[in-house]
Amino acid sequence: MREVILPTARTDTISDELVLTVVDEPSALPSVGADRLIWCPASAATGTCSWNLLAAISSAADADSICEHLFTVVVDDAAMFFVPEASLLTANLMLAAARGGRTLGEVIAWVRGGQLAPAAALLESVGEAGAVEDLEAFAASSPGEQAAIWAVVRQVMLPLGAPATLRALGGRPMQGFTLAEPPHVVLFAYSVPHLVEAITIVVDPRSPLAGVANAFRAWLVVTAARSYRPVRVLRSTVGGR
Repeated sequence: MREVILPTARTDTISDELVLTVVDEPSALPSVGADRLIWCPASAATGTCSWNLLAAISSAADADSICEHLFTVVVDDAAMFFVPEASLLTANLMLAAARGGRTLGEVIAWVRGGQLAPAAALLESVGEAGAVEDLEAFAASSPGEQAAIWAVVRQVMLPLGAPATLRALGGRPMQGFTLAEPPHVVLFAYSVPHLVEAITIVVDPRSPLAGVANAFRAWLVVTAARSYRPVRVLRSTVGGR
């Protein structure tokens, strides 16, 4: 079913449309050929491409946009109360890593240990004063509030620390298995306008990884739009559900 068509205002620079298909598990994959890339954060063996998430962040606005999608997986009423603060905290941690040349794995470690100091130092070193102030305000809040916010951040971020997911998001060559054709591709903003392959995103919408899949899909749509490339998003499920 057609879900999104992104029209463009110009026709002189339009390339063929970029087709994204979202499926809920590998068994729902359409036939896979050389004209399809597969992004699957839950299974390294299924994926043939990765998205360098931190490379997609060059500003606080980029980090905020990605985290807005990440936290769509939070549905518990009590946890949702803290989503705005948790999303902001996570955005600042990711901004620190992106601007400071660190990895997503390091962000996961900061989250697991409840560490602000490494991110604050990096943000200060690159002149992100607003983000530093955000972290200082968080550190000045009550211990109970901090604990509740960290709990929500961990709910969303710790699932991203699984090896297959880190490989799908870290921009590193996948290791430990034989890659399907086509060869593994790392997606950056500059590569999207030139892609000739369709892209399939494999993720269960009920899984903790649904938020990062939403972020990836939104990034693809926006990135293609900036180069005046039309995008079509399709959805395919097992048994046609």
